[in-house]
Amino acid sequence: MVVEQQPFREQFAQVTDSGKPVPKDKKWHASTRENSQDKWKTDKRRGDTVGALEARSEPTLDVHEPLTPLIGSENDQGRWQRAQDAWKTEGLRKKLVEASENCPVESCCCGLIPDEEKRIKDMVPYLNRHFVPVANEALKKHGFEIDAFLWWWHNLQGKSETTILLIRFYEVTEEG
Repeated sequence: MVVEQQPFREQFAQVTDSGKPVPKDKKWHASTRENSQDKWKTDKRRGDTVGALEARSEPTLDVHEPLTPLIGSENDQGRWQRAQDAWKTEGLRKKLVEASENCPVESCCCGLIPDEEKRIKDMVPYLNRHFVPVANEALKKHGFEIDAFLWWWHNLQGKSETTILLIRFYEVTEEG
């Protein structure tokens, strides 16, 4: 039996930011940082993000380190710059650090080692309950809102999955 192979273009649905093709049957491939880039860029309730701030999460979570800016769309650099300026103007970086320090830390090995993966997974809902409402009150006058988001993917080797804390920014619409 001869199996006919599809032409190259029909095998691939899209091309990633680095120019690598993504197979149409991507659901059968392990997720990686590169092919999970779009996970954080949209929210079913709010639509597209303006951008996000990534907390250093490897090898351990450190919210004291500078946050890495990730732009939602190259076409919206002006909106993303205004969102970052509002973040700085309202002094929300310091409030994020304080809220993160107040989040309970899980440990493993009879309490001897902090469980960083569990800490990040628990921190996202904690921040969404305690930090995000306060930050959104301050950011609304600038036309933005935020949420905390758990961005994760499976690794092909080494530890089984990577989890990253993101603070995502949205533009506030008139009706919402």
